[in-house]
Amino acid sequence: MAKILIKNGRVWNGEQFLYADVLTDKDKISKIAPSISENADFIYDAPGKTVSAGLVDAHVHMSDTY
Repeated sequence: MAKILIKNGRVWNGEQFLYADVLTDKDKISKIAPSISENADFIYDAPGKTVSAGLVDAHVHMSDTY
């Protein structure tokens, strides 16, 4: 899996928004910082975009009858 750098995004850390860069290495986030200058396989410029972990839709309807 590739090393990916997302630059200039609005990052949601679970509690608040930060303006920061996000660096992934394989399938893990390796660094979140205001300005990352490391080499990466892919670099995405994300001004005006929100960067967050995957979200799950927890809105479900369950019943005993199917």
